[in-house]
Amino acid sequence: MSSLRKSMDSLPFIVKLLLVLFLDPIYGGLYRFCKGETVNMVIGILWFVTVGAFGIGWIIDFVTMLLNKKITVLD
Repeated sequence: MSSLRKSMDSLPFIVKLLLVLFLDPIYGGLYRFCKGETVNMVIGILWFVTVGAFGIGWIIDFVTMLLNKKITVLD
């Protein structure tokens, strides 16, 4: 799983930004799930189920992607 996360981290910034913009529940959930720690795996599953924490997570992920060039909240 860590190799998937490393490959997600190695994507160009614009690709990651577009993934967060259009597919954040999938991309954000998978990104968190692939960290491998139990808490992050639960958060990743909840991210899938709640569609990015009811939209608030999408906004947070988008802003942190713009500012830090990666997802940093609940990571």
